Amino acid sequence: MLKLKPRLRKYTRHLFNGNQKGVSLLEVAISIALLGIITVTIFTALRGSTTALITADKRTTAESLARSEMEYLKNLPYSSGNYTLQSVPAEYSGYTITNPLVPVPVSDTSGPRVGLQKITISVYYKGLEVLTLEGYKAR
Repeated sequence: MLKLKPRLRKYTRHLFNGNQKGVSLLEVAISIALLGIITVTIFTALRGSTTALITADKRTTAESLARSEMEYLKNLPYSSGNYTLQSVPAEYSGYTITNPLVPVPVSDTSGPRVGLQKITISVYYKGLEVLTLEGYKAR
């Protein structure tokens, strides 16, 4: 260990007290290129995570609206006609909801089941479908 100390001192003295007058242009160019690559990588990762957060927020909002609409429809008295949609709150501008109710048929010859309807709720954000929720309403 003692033998390494003089060698180490010799190399460090050369590095810090050598005949270098400054930093070469090549070293500066390599430093700038590395800094640019690191910066681009960080900003790409940030953009991807921001997009993922926005998508998750849209999906969570759509799920909340769909579940609210489903509960609203299930709590209404049974009717064979169409139901009116619950209005989308003002803070959720850009979201629209559709909910067709369809009677559920049976596969045998006894005819359609009376009193059972399939509810399909689709939530759209600015015209693009975000979520579809299905459920059933019984008489």
